Amino acid sequence: MRKMKIKEEFKGKTVIIYNSVLGNQSVLIDKILPKQYEWYFKNGLKHIFEADEVEEIIEEEVTEEVIEEVIVPRKTRTKKK
Repeated sequence: MRKMKIKEEFKGKTVIIYNSVLGNQSVLIDKILPKQYEWYFKNGLKHIFEADEVEEIIEEEVTEEVIEEVIVPRKTRTKKK
């Protein structure tokens, strides 16, 4: 998840968002919670956000462990006479 913050020029403003289920919704930019930033970013309000800090993800090398597969014979049904 990227860290974002709201641009200073949009603080204190109201935006009208169209929701196909609920209709038009007016959203006060100051009341958007940080956990909701990603949703608003994906749904058309990219222009009000800016990257706060770039968070680098350090990936550790994965060592492959060889797991020996044991082949188990399948049980078969015997035909009734």
